[in-house]
Amino acid sequence: MTAQKLYDEFRYQWFEPLADNYRELLYVNEADYAKQAYKILSWADIAKFSLVDRPSYSFYKNMEGDWKQNPKGGAGYLLVLISGIPYWTDAVGQIPFAVDTYRSKQSITKTVQTGIEWGTGTLTGNVDYSNEYDNYFVLRGALFASKSFTYKSKSSGQTYPAIVVEETYHPVNPLVLGEAINNNELMQYGIWKK
Repeated sequence: MTAQKLYDEFRYQWFEPLADNYRELLYVNEADYAKQAYKILSWADIAKFSLVDRPSYSFYKNMEGDWKQNPKGGAGYLLVLISGIPYWTDAVGQIPFAVDTYRSKQSITKTVQTGIEWGTGTLTGNVDYSNEYDNYFVLRGALFASKSFTYKSKSSGQTYPAIVVEETYHPVNPLVLGEAINNNELMQYGIWKK
């Protein structure tokens, strides 16, 4: 069975235990010849790409923010290898979208809702309230962003805009992006399960 068939027909995944279609990862072929099947990255690479402030429209399919297709991201690969674990590229691609959306919405719940509504990256995409991994990866990105940025409103001293919002960046260890969503996070923010 090929990886493409696992992805297309079964939607199996091994990185979010609380999501549907979870199967425990038992073995990863570490031989050099197997590595050509992956784009090899680190969580620091994912964080670096995610922290670039982009216009929201850049996350549509095949645009600059579409991590799955961007040469600095998934580069069109089906799978990426991060810290020795393979991930579906479209799963990890939800993280930059979520970080950018959080910076706009400044709310984990609103970021997750936006991911449910726009996660396909198309204008005509379907709303996705499924318990599949993509919503979990939007939540991973939103949680990372909530730790990375704080916001403060203050008067501008002008009529328009009367209030300005200052964003402050706080470096966060990018390895947190590799942590699966836990039960508490799912109960608090997993609005697709409500």
